[in-house]
Amino acid sequence: MKKDKIINIFLALMIFVGLCIMFYPVVSDMWNTYRNSLLISSHKKDVNDLSKKQTEQIWNEAVNYNRNHKANFINEDVFTHLKKRTKSKYDSYLNISKNGVMGTIVIPKINVEIPIYHGTGEKELQTGVGHMEGTSLPVGGTSSHCVLSAHRGLPSAKLFTDLDKMKKGDLFFLHILDKTLAYKVEDIFTVKPDETDKLSLVEGKDYVTLLTCTPYGVNTHRLLVRGVRTVYKQDEEQKVSILKDYRVWILIGTIVVLIIVNVFMVIKSKKKKRSKK
Repeated sequence: MKKDKIINIFLALMIFVGLCIMFYPVVSDMWNTYRNSLLISSHKKDVNDLSKKQTEQIWNEAVNYNRNHKANFINEDVFTHLKKRTKSKYDSYLNISKNGVMGTIVIPKINVEIPIYHGTGEKELQTGVGHMEGTSLPVGGTSSHCVLSAHRGLPSAKLFTDLDKMKKGDLFFLHILDKTLAYKVEDIFTVKPDETDKLSLVEGKDYVTLLTCTPYGVNTHRLLVRGVRTVYKQDEEQKVSILKDYRVWILIGTIVVLIIVNVFMVIKSKKKKRSKK
């Protein structure tokens, strides 16, 4: 009897450890999503607290930066040379909350809403999307090209993991200050890490390129999803929800099944004790 009890405890522990390993990425991503939602809400509040004059001044500073920005300067691959960033004047643009957040990107197709940070240092890319320093700021404008980068396949956060599901014609949105900029996917490229010509400015175009590693788990190349500015229509921006993630439903289903099994085992155990009496 005692031996059976030990075996049952061991099996229960093995199942528990297995479930922890299985659902760690889901739970970790849920935590990162929750953390980001708090950060985004705080940033929105800071934006709302600005006066109209302050908002216009901050926006115009970024717009003027892009007007004077005649070429994108990309010296090295962001994922090959991950390191801690040193701050510069660049970090003062769009830094309303004083925490490095420039705004938010929403990609309905892959169900993500993520803060955009200044730069692509190791810290920024662990939890959000990094704006590639040396490229246009995310405020649009004629002959501008903003590059936004994020990881794929992190166990702790989804980020751009599903970026390869994007197709031509899909939309993504940038929330910067009190404005929303809409972009439609125009081209998708797979390039080597040192091939940066697709990230250059194009005369007369307003581009934003989303950049991540590919193939998934191998990371020898870079996936570029390039969007061109389009007219923003509020009804096209579907609300992002964690409940759209099938993994969350698997987790919920597993918890429900475990509760039912546990209740069943308790009832069965009580019946056995009563029958012995």
